[in-house]
Amino acid sequence: MSCMPWMTPGASLHRELELFVDAGISPADTLRIATQNGSKFVYREDQIGTIETGKIADLVVLSANPLDDIRNTRKIVSVVKAGISYMPDDLLNSLDHEKTTSPTGQH
Repeated sequence: MSCMPWMTPGASLHRELELFVDAGISPADTLRIATQNGSKFVYREDQIGTIETGKIADLVVLSANPLDDIRNTRKIVSVVKAGISYMPDDLLNSLDHEKTTSPTGQH
């Protein structure tokens, strides 16, 4: 995974979602822009972007409804990727491990 040193993985996306809502876009439309519209932009709407039978089922499980408050996208319980559920702390620890084990120590 490549990283941009000035961006915290995930945090910049959450902030971007919050800025969309601050600009007057509804939370529902903001989530649609980030998921369904994003899949169309990369020409993969037949595989990703919405939860439907036959699509790749990568998703984030939250403890609070982002339609009530878009900041609830930060309340991550688990991440499901390729059918495997990961806990947020495990993912963050794997990023720390990658940083300390890379040959140059940089990304």
